[in-house]
Order: sequence, then structure tokens, then C-alpha cells
Amino acid sequence: MLATIGNLRHWEVDFVAGTAIAVLLVIGVGAGAHLAHRLPAMLLRRVVATVLVAVGTVFAARIGYVALFPPGA
Repeated sequence: MLATIGNLRHWEVDFVAGTAIAVLLVIGVGAGAHLAHRLPAMLLRRVVATVLVAVGTVFAARIGYVALFPPGA
């Protein structure tokens, strides 16, 4: 919020992109809530665990890559 206010002071806010992101977030939250109430809890746990492990793996790989090949080196 504070970053948006700072950007707004310099007229650097993309209202079209912000509106598009807000609309997609509302749709995603609605769809996620709908699925969360209809899918078995164990399936949701496994999906969330898989996504978290995958994201953690990607982050670790990127950190390792940057450590091996620093930008500007």
C-alpha cells in the first residue's frame, strides 16, 4: 500500500494492470474457496505440499545458480 502511494505521487501507477490483477485475484479467490470446500482435505494437503516443495526447489536452484554465476561477473 505504501509503495503504491509513493508511486502515485510520481504518477507511476499502471491502473489498467492493477485493475486486471485485482479482477483476476477476485476470480482466483472465489474459485479457490469453491474448490477448497469440495475437495477432500487430504488431497488439498498433498497439492499444497507438492507446490511448496516445487517452489522451494526452484528458489534453492536459483540461489545456487546466482551463487555460482553472480550477475556482472
